[in-house]
Amino acid sequence: MWANTASASTGGPASVTDAAAATAPLKIAVAADVTVGSYPLTVQATSGALTQEATFTLTVTAAAPPAPTVEIYVADLGNHRIVRMDDISSAGWVAYGT
Repeated sequence: MWANTASASTGGPASVTDAAAATAPLKIAVAADVTVGSYPLTVQATSGALTQEATFTLTVTAAAPPAPTVEIYVADLGNHRIVRMDDISSAGWVAYGT
């Protein structure tokens, strides 16, 4: 039994008339505290008396670090201040000094 949890869902249809053409994506989400590594995963599909099973390896990798915060600082010597902005379009413009 896993100490950590995973949840899965499919985006497939509720019913299928042509089973040979039936496909559905499987989305798997694991808890944030799951240890990085490989885990065996068995997926089972049932339709009436029919059952199909497939075994996969689920690979859990470390989450990507957040994007760094970019700040631009400009010396405005004519007004004796430093100006900070979030990007080149001057979003988040803040003046420090007089």
